[in-house]
Amino acid sequence: MITVANVVLISKILGTLGLSAVNVAMAVKKKSLQLDIDEKTKEIIQKEGIYHFTTKENAEKIMESGFLKPSEGKLNNHFSKSRNGGEYANFVYMFAGKPNLISFAGNLAHRFGEQTDGTFYAIRHKPDNFEMANYTKRLSDGAITYEGRLDLENSHPEIVRMKMNLKTGELEEVPLNAKIEKESVPKRVLRNIATNALGLGIGTFLGFKEYVTAAGILVSKKAHKLIQQRRLANKMLEQLNRERRSVNLEIAQGDKIYLLAQGEEKIVDGKLVSEINLTEYNGKKNIKIYIDSADLTNLPIKQLREYFKKNIDFSSDLNQYIGKPVEKDGKIINEKDEQFEAHYSAKQRVGKNAQRKMENMNNERSKKQLGFFKKIYDKTNANERRVAKEFVKEIVAKSLSKNFEYGVNIKETEENDSIERK
Repeated sequence: MITVANVVLISKILGTLGLSAVNVAMAVKKKSLQLDIDEKTKEIIQKEGIYHFTTKENAEKIMESGFLKPSEGKLNNHFSKSRNGGEYANFVYMFAGKPNLISFAGNLAHRFGEQTDGTFYAIRHKPDNFEMANYTKRLSDGAITYEGRLDLENSHPEIVRMKMNLKTGELEEVPLNAKIEKESVPKRVLRNIATNALGLGIGTFLGFKEYVTAAGILVSKKAHKLIQQRRLANKMLEQLNRERRSVNLEIAQGDKIYLLAQGEEKIVDGKLVSEINLTEYNGKKNIKIYIDSADLTNLPIKQLREYFKKNIDFSSDLNQYIGKPVEKDGKIINEKDEQFEAHYSAKQRVGKNAQRKMENMNNERSKKQLGFFKKIYDKTNANERRVAKEFVKEIVAKSLSKNFEYGVNIKETEENDSIERK
């Protein structure tokens, strides 16, 4: 009998056999490679946007918070490493444009049959060209990925509701509040899906005639070229930072003194920049200042100091992009990418707001957990509390004081058995 579950199973099998050749190795090695998105994918994103599927309730919470939280842990992220090839990283997973049924089933199998009316909710957004440089594409299946928390407020996010057209195998947008009757899935449709998926998987797998090994996994030569380009770019950046000379300056601003220490060259939102750490002496301010990649050692120190005093907003707690100091006719002028500045400034404001909301959410979650713990604690008799407390002390004796502290103060006497919030 052909069911949705069977289609999902076929999709999973094909994910192992090869909707792309790298899936074979991924099933064994549990690795996932992230590459820069190509021009064709960028065109799809600019036209249709990026979709992150979730429940209606979660979609509303995302719109309220203004950001998408990444999946956490190596296993949930398929042992994916950071874009620069460093440590394992957490990613947000999305689709470029509306996915077809096969792609949808392969990546979101758990969504089938979940909604009573057969519709699905998603957050759709369109990042600008600068921000798009931070998105990557999963080599195994083309899923769009973003490392870390994804702030959405500058990308025009909106909730959309989708329904699968079983005749075309495509998702279609439907009104958010419309009443939709769930359609039954005809056997012939599922049979066609299974046949097409099998043909696509085998055809794609056999279509790769030449393979190479990269990072211990099997990939096509085309994919290997992209991987090598990424590695080469990282090596060139490392070499640039090894050979570059840096400048450190002290700047007096009012009654405060700041230290500017030039750091490494970095790629920020697709732009090569020099990172400068701004730190206030005997103060809390510690932010990043970015300028277009430049050798500052050839510029007059006195004029360079005046340049930074003029162009840095010392009253702001946000990271800043200020342009590039250029010597002309014996003076230092500022050349600035106005579009990038507008993008980066807006991104910093949104990021600060999102960070504040996230901290508030974490605090609320902690309060709820503490309240839940208190309810359990209040229902526990004094003897069980003492036994539990001694057990914990035995396990983590070095980190415990006389009173057990874990977000609460526990006071126990024969007369008084209570729990208090700190």
